[in-house]
Parts: sequence; structure tokens; C-alpha cells
Amino acid sequence: MKHRAACQLLTAIDDGNEAAAKLLDPNYAVQQKFDGKRIMLHIERSSVTAHNREGLSCTVAPNILAEARQFAPIAPMMLDGEWIRETKTLHAFDLLEINGTDIRPWKFIDRNSQLLATLQAARTRSIQIARTEFEQAGKIDLLQEVHARNLEGIVVKKIDSPYRTDRQPDQFKHKFTVVSSFVITKKNEKDSVALGLFNDKGQLIECGNVKIRSKHFRVKDGRIGNRRSLSTRVSRFESRLSATDGCHPRRPPTGTLPDLAIEIQRAVSNKLTN
Repeated sequence: MKHRAACQLLTAIDDGNEAAAKLLDPNYAVQQKFDGKRIMLHIERSSVTAHNREGLSCTVAPNILAEARQFAPIAPMMLDGEWIRETKTLHAFDLLEINGTDIRPWKFIDRNSQLLATLQAARTRSIQIARTEFEQAGKIDLLQEVHARNLEGIVVKKIDSPYRTDRQPDQFKHKFTVVSSFVITKKNEKDSVALGLFNDKGQLIECGNVKIRSKHFRVKDGRIGNRRSLSTRVSRFESRLSATDGCHPRRPPTGTLPDLAIEIQRAVSNKLTN
């Protein structure tokens, strides 16, 4: 049986034209996609508990827990958001419960309106609302900002949809970045390693160095001792590589920044002019 905090999952869209069609559809809203850890924040009158995407209790930055206690007078309350460790902020993109009322059956546009009003009234700094656009001009502006700031991507949600758990066919994500598998070409001093990727001709291209902070990480004879640790530490580094470098992991990616961003922007432009 699923924990009550199990979350809604999105369906991936890889094709820029399809993503553009959803973005321009007046039945859909657009949000920024964050590159962090999914958090369901459950606020009670006397406690605050964070849950991960599987619904299991987990840790989150203490400043987020402290701010969440401000909502005790209107608890039970539950937020769905993304925790960015580097900035110690939680970016809330949905509100599921407030004042003991389950608002999951509400339309997304109404839940978002309630979320905006609640966070604005509290004036929280560590808990922020994810930018959400419902009108065409705002959606295109958000897309351009995500592209200009080299962010992960966008989320497209049907405005009249209730909140349901598991993978949803009418809730989408479109990423401008890809996760790659790197070859460790050299172990440097001070817990640093050199990374490389193979291009289409099978040539190894040096990509630079990255520092490994985990005490449990080790490299021996070119093998990775703790793959999860490495993946976590270089995820931002690897997602910024462009397909124009001619590099790819074990197989060519379907698209990377700026290719997908340019593709979707062109598709939006074409649809607006046609």
C-alpha cells in the first residue's frame, strides 16, 4: 500500500514540436523544471516531515523545516516541490492539503492560486513558489528565461487536472539537458578526476576535471568505486555539455542544450506565424 505522500510523476516529451504544441495549448500551464530532490513536505500543528518521491521520510535543510513551522496554524498542510541543496531552498510547485482539507481533487489552476496566496501571505524565503504561467505570452517568456539561464527544462500541466499519484499521461516534462556516462581518464590530486567522452568517430575527448567530495568515492584501474556519488557530484557538469561538441556517452543523446531549446523555440515561432 502506498504512503500518503507518494507523488505525481510526469511523462517525458523528447520531441520539441510536441512540447511546443503543449506549451501553446491554452489548456496547459508551464512551470520551470528544477534539478534537485523531490520533496513532499507534510506540515502538522506540532511537526514537519519531509518525504521523498517514494513516500519515505527523508532529510531536508533545517531552514526549510523552520520556515514550514510558520504554517502550523493552517495545518495539516502538504506541499509538493523540489529541494535545491546548493541554495537550501524548496521550490513548491503544488499544494495538496491545507487546513486539514485535501485539495488534490481541485483543478491545478485553483491549487496553484491557493499556493501562491499562501506563500505570499507567509513571505517565506526558503520556501518559494515555482514560477507558473497560464497565458501564452508568459509561457513563451518563461521558456526563453529557462533557455537563457541554461536551466534543466520545463514542465507542462493540464490546468483543469486533479492531483493524482504515479505517472500521468496529461502531465509532461521536456528537458533541455541529458545525463551522460563519462570515462574517468585520470585521478588527479585532492580528490579530483579528469573526465572524457567519446565522439562519433570513437575518439576520446577530454571534458575537464571535477572534484569528488564524498569520502566513500574511490577510483582503481579506471573503475568507479561509488557510481552514485560520482553521478551526484558531476550531474550539473555533465548536463551542460552541448551536442555541438560532437561528444556523446555510450550512445548519441536525443538532444542537449542548446539543441532542444532551439528546437522548441523554433517550433513555437513557427506555430505563432502559421
